[in-house]
This record gives sequence, structure tokens and C-alpha cells, in this order.
Amino acid sequence: MEFIEQLKADATRHRQFDTAQLLQTDLVALVESYGAELYKDGADWHKGRQCPACNSSAIVIGKGKQGHPRFWCNTCTGRSGGSAIDFVEKAEKVDYTAALRILSSRKIQPRPAQPQQQEGTFSAAYWLGKLQEWRPALTPQSVVGQYLLGRGLQPETWAAFGLGACMCEVEGVNYPAVAIPWTVDGQLIGGRYRLALPKSESPTEPGNDKPIRFKWWRGSKASGYLYGDQTGVNHDVLILTEGELNDVSIWQECKDSVDVRSVGSENSTITPEIAERITKTWGHVLVWADKFKVAETWAAAIPGAIPLDTDGVDANQRLQDGDLRAQIAELLVGLGLREESAPATLPPVMPAVIEIGDLTDYVGQDIDAPTWAALQAECHRRYDGLWTMRADQTGQGYHVTGLHAKPLPLEYRGGNP
Repeated sequence: MEFIEQLKADATRHRQFDTAQLLQTDLVALVESYGAELYKDGADWHKGRQCPACNSSAIVIGKGKQGHPRFWCNTCTGRSGGSAIDFVEKAEKVDYTAALRILSSRKIQPRPAQPQQQEGTFSAAYWLGKLQEWRPALTPQSVVGQYLLGRGLQPETWAAFGLGACMCEVEGVNYPAVAIPWTVDGQLIGGRYRLALPKSESPTEPGNDKPIRFKWWRGSKASGYLYGDQTGVNHDVLILTEGELNDVSIWQECKDSVDVRSVGSENSTITPEIAERITKTWGHVLVWADKFKVAETWAAAIPGAIPLDTDGVDANQRLQDGDLRAQIAELLVGLGLREESAPATLPPVMPAVIEIGDLTDYVGQDIDAPTWAALQAECHRRYDGLWTMRADQTGQGYHVTGLHAKPLPLEYRGGNP
């Protein structure tokens, strides 16, 4: 009889709560209210690297067989997952009745419905909603943040270009990626995923071994536009580059002396509309592509543009080598576009807070991104850019290959500037 009376008492207490409604609680909003950082993975799934209820395992949130929101965690739940009530039980370490009371009192508000992307069209509202998720996920500690730091790109630069961290699906596999929005006159017109992987670990196109490094957002209409519009027009000299990360690298180092835009990949075309926009906006145009033939082709489409022979070294590599700013300054002086000034001490790629010993001791070693950045800065300080460190990016960091002589200066070919 005592057991029956206890059941009746429990039922009476539970009736004061709308259990059915509590089971429909927006689990993503609930889990985020406990401090979890979640990212969207597919249409109906969210994931986080740490479950705030146990602080030991990853968490996945989706829908169960009955359509109710469910969460899965290797520590907190079995294969069937758990409800919002179960989550509160685990997070607060209370019994079922107390969890009902706590969940009811928290009054979790459902997240606003995200606009849906229609196939074949570009919905700025949809992708702006995505960016609201992706931008907070880009931190120095994240996988994508470590990737960008390893390439010499700083958080202030990420913010200036509105970059984010996300997952990109390629051939059914999700990879960490940089989210790169394209804007024109303040309006979002498209964007690309840039896989945050070394070239050797990137997926390849079906039927050949060409690595897949980029993927356009669905419906992007970037053809006929230039990347980098969000930085404005501030100078009479434009450097037109290949690739967004080269654009971002030059802006980070030289925004006080030149403007920079990217036409996209080497397969992009300088349309008459792009050429007209460039010539109306800038008095001098320098074209930098990985291959000189590509630079020549683009420059030929823009009256007065000068193609640069970069010896096959792109702007981001020169940033990592520590001599990008000095090389561009030397180029501008050589072309008569800037007056020569007293040499300035270049800021390191990253503050060398890590003590660096004999540089040759690092050759052949595997190191993390902060150590690689400190190693680059120290090499530049000791050798004034005459020698640089080189490394291959790995899944966990960098494999140092050795000391290398400074690349040849930037040059232009043919004609008078």
C-alpha cells in the first residue's frame, strides 16, 4: 500500500507540470543555455565537442523516432538518447520531479525558425543565419582557428572579413572548413567553404587526384564580382589576387598602403564589367596570380594593369615567410607608386611568447600552430628575412622541413609601369 500511495503522490506532483510540452523543449536552446558551443551538421542535427551535463563526451542533438527532440552522449545516455527532462536530470544531478520543476522554471524560448534555402537559388537570409552560427564558432582554440593562425592570419583579420568556422560535406564526409562570405555594397551575394586541411589530406575529385580545396555555397552568384568589397576603397593602388586567403593576407599586412581584391580561382574570368569597375575605381592595378600566365591574361583584360612575376610563391606563403609587407613595399617603390621610407620593424606573424632555441633543432620535428608561428617570427628577427622556415601542414599541426633562402623579389615583366 505504501508503494501505491507513493505513486499517487508522484502523479499528483507531476500533474502540475505540462510534461508533454516540456518534452518538446528546444533542446538546442536548452543545451546552449548551459554553456555548450554547438554547430549545425545537416538539416536537423546539431553537434558539440563537449556535453555540458558530463563535461567529458561529445553531444549530438536531433529528433527521436517519435519526433521529439533527443540528445545523445556516450556518458549520459544509451543508444536511445535522452529528452530535455533527462538532460536537466544529468546536468543538475537531480531526480525526475526536480528536473520537471527546473525545466519548467527556465522557460526556454525556441530559436527563431531559419529561412530555408531553395535549390538553385541564393537566399541571403538563409546564409546570414548560417553565419550567425559559424562566426562565434571561429575561435583561436577551434580546429579552423588553429588552421588560420598557422597560416599567419590573425583574429582581427577574421573579424574584418566576417569569416566563420563550419563543417563542409564532400562526397558524404564532413570536413572542418573556413566559411568565407562574398559581399558587394554590403549585400551578401555568395560564399565559399575553404577546407581547413593540408593539401595532402584533402579529398580528391572523382576520377582524378586533383584535391578539393573549395566548395561554393549553394546558389552563390559571385561570377562577375570581386572578393574583398567589405574592406572598402582607401588607396589609388589595387592588388588583384588569386584566392581569398591571399587577398586576406595582403590586406592584413598592407592595408595602410594598398587596396586588395580577389577574382577567385585561376579559372575565373575578368569580365568587361569587372574591368570597367576596376579602372573607374583605382588608378594603378597590379595583378598577382600563382601562375604568371594567369596574371598576364587577367592584366590584359584591364587597361594599364601590370602582371607580377611572383616566382610561383603566393601572398599567404610570403606572409608565413615573414616578408610579405617588405616585398610589397619594395615593389611599390620600384614602380614609383610610393616614396621610399625608412625601414620599419615588421610585426611578427604572432607574438613570440614561446621560447625558441636553435632553429635547426626544429627541422624534422612536428609542432603545433602557436609554436610554428613563434618559430617564423624568431627566424625573421634573427635573419632579417634573408632566410625563412618552411613546413608541411599536418592534421595536428606542422612538420618543419628546414631553413630556406628568401624567395626572389616580386617583379613585373614587359612595358613601363
